[in-house]
Amino acid sequence: EYGELVREFLVSTGVTKYPTTLGEFSVRKKIYMMDYRWEYGPDHPDNYDIKDVKWNLSFNPADHQYLHYAYWHNNFGHRMSHGCVNINATNSEWLYNWANVGDPVIVHD
Repeated sequence: EYGELVREFLVSTGVTKYPTTLGEFSVRKKIYMMDYRWEYGPDHPDNYDIKDVKWNLSFNPADHQYLHYAYWHNNFGHRMSHGCVNINATNSEWLYNWANVGDPVIVHD
């Protein structure tokens, strides 16, 4: 914030098969709670349907990518997602409350 690091924490980004898009983005919208569902085909093992995910920040709508809480794992610091940025509860809630629509989001290796 104003050139100073405010907070840092581990996240989980997209696995090799479903990478998080690298680049410069901005927070497009904030959604307190939403469901995530994606179907790659009938009975595909990568299909998912995750309900009641809190603290969602849309940053790359073209690729359906969000920063959000991930209650289904605790393996932060490792690639785990289908492209979103997974964050633990404490940091996700903090980020959701701190960030404003229009704030920059920079995704890098």
